[in-house]
Amino acid sequence: MFVSAIIVAGGRGERIGTTIPKQFLEINGIPILSLCLLYFEKTEIVNEVIIVVLPEWIDYVKKRIVLKGRFEKVSRIIEGGKLRQDSFQNGLAVASGEIIIDNDSARPFPGMLDVDGMVKECTKVGAIVPVIPVSDTVKYVGKDNVKKTIDRKNLFCVQTPQVFKKELCEKAYKRAEEDKFYGSDTASLLENANIPVFTTPGSIFNIKITMKDDLVLAGLINQYYFNRR
Repeated sequence: MFVSAIIVAGGRGERIGTTIPKQFLEINGIPILSLCLLYFEKTEIVNEVIIVVLPEWIDYVKKRIVLKGRFEKVSRIIEGGKLRQDSFQNGLAVASGEIIIDNDSARPFPGMLDVDGMVKECTKVGAIVPVIPVSDTVKYVGKDNVKKTIDRKNLFCVQTPQVFKKELCEKAYKRAEEDKFYGSDTASLLENANIPVFTTPGSIFNIKITMKDDLVLAGLINQYYFNRR
């Protein structure tokens, strides 16, 4: 079984309010993208890593991230598309694996999840994503006031890495093109194609860097995690 990890690093991270994309910001002196790659470099279940990045950052990623970090599993650094969905599709087109791992470059700690277990389960079920239950009260808000409270009983936040059989991803993307459908993650494309997507427990420590406060939390998680090692 050959496993390809696609790291989607094509976003500009405008919400975080920095002059460079958030995936290149540092946590305790290490770029976020490098922290993400560290896990996939070390885990035996992954055979190759493909990085999808903004065209103007390809050279930087090659020299300052991949070569400097000696990430030998990185087989390709390719140009991303207009939206995340397009970027992942670019990576999917050149991936050699029967199993595809989809991870956001802004999630520096994929190792907080049992990715090996997800890959093994994926060979049985075809598609699996990590989720965490919504713990806060959820409000539907209109222009300037609360419209209603939403029952959170069956609400979950979805994370990456997400793991899929490649053939199912290709089928889902073909259907998305036919429907002119755009989703916020790869799993939503499979849902659109009526392909079952199964879940596994995520982790609150598998955070996604979105706002500046997340950098502080990530620094604490990184310090605690590696100090335990």
